[in-house]
Amino acid sequence: MNSIFGKVKSSALELKNVKSMTIAAMLLALNILLFLFFSIQITNSLRLSFSYLPIAASGSLYGPVVGGIVAAAGDLLNLVIKPSGAFFPGFTINACLSGCIYGFVLYKKPASLKRTILARLCVALVELILGTLWLSMMYGKGYMVFFPARIMKAAILFPIEVMLLYGMLKVMERVKLPGLVR
Repeated sequence: MNSIFGKVKSSALELKNVKSMTIAAMLLALNILLFLFFSIQITNSLRLSFSYLPIAASGSLYGPVVGGIVAAAGDLLNLVIKPSGAFFPGFTINACLSGCIYGFVLYKKPASLKRTILARLCVALVELILGTLWLSMMYGKGYMVFFPARIMKAAILFPIEVMLLYGMLKVMERVKLPGLVR
């Protein structure tokens, strides 16, 4: 079950489990709350947020399919509740990819710093490369107009985000709630 297809199949089966869907919905709600109350919009193209934590938790608990769905739904609901610009489907694709990456790297695996760094690095690269591409397409400016500020933000926040994510995964591992962490 460690293959990519095995993880996708196992994660897709979580969609039939009521308890899994209930917890995924609560993580989606937490994602929205963190986005609404704990994110800072610096410019139109630069935002600081910790709403990635519930997305990582959903991917870690229920795999890439559920993680991707929760992330995409969170992106769309956040746009409806608190619009910060025009809708662009590329950012929803980024969100979905992020949830899937967390699922592929963290699902059914013990929390380790190495795995946490790998997951956050992959997501940061998706956000940096694709996110910058989407911004340049949206605003009609060159890729390199947005890239320096975004790479600086990513470099500064990376260690903080890794430590927060690792801490959350360790807490999830220790708090053995029935049906939550396997």
